[in-house]
Amino acid sequence: MMKMVMMAALAALILGGQADARQAGDWFVGLGLARVEPPAENGTVIGATLDIDADTRPFVTIGHALTDRLGAELMLSAPFRHQIELQGRGTIGSFRQSPAILSLQYHHPVSDRLTPFAGIGLAHVQFSRAQGTGLLQGAALDLSDEWGLALQAGLDVAVGPRGAIRTEIRWLDLQPDLRLNGAGLGEARIDPVAMGLSYVLRF
Repeated sequence: MMKMVMMAALAALILGGQADARQAGDWFVGLGLARVEPPAENGTVIGATLDIDADTRPFVTIGHALTDRLGAELMLSAPFRHQIELQGRGTIGSFRQSPAILSLQYHHPVSDRLTPFAGIGLAHVQFSRAQGTGLLQGAALDLSDEWGLALQAGLDVAVGPRGAIRTEIRWLDLQPDLRLNGAGLGEARIDPVAMGLSYVLRF
């Protein structure tokens, strides 16, 4: 995913054109792909380490320029699907997560074509279709819906007067409670990094 992001950014730099200046009141719509990658270890249950795998899904963003440099953005995605592995005991379950992230962003153009930005916001993640497999086959597995801090950094590369290729990275503070047959097992420390590549159109 990282190689694809870098190649797309390079292509946009080579082929892109000058963009019109961003102005207060502008609206933005983006469509792209994001890869969510939890860290290597995701907590400990039953005396063993949890590992949650990565997944890639499409996402959309809707943004509004509050001023020439400040903006608000909502990100929604298709549900990410993850497998849960218990170290030494194989795959014990799976789940889906559907994030919604509302961010306040600061955009700082450095040329007619390049605009880096940073954002901070609040994420709400809904977990669904959790189920036990392998060692926990037939057990009722559940993860609690979660609110958490979301940080973001990215770069817009203009590809026309109103379009841009966007590369970005997000980090979410995400530690839902993990329950088995209604009994708490502890926290699943997902805390994922999400890398995104999208096309953003300004209206």
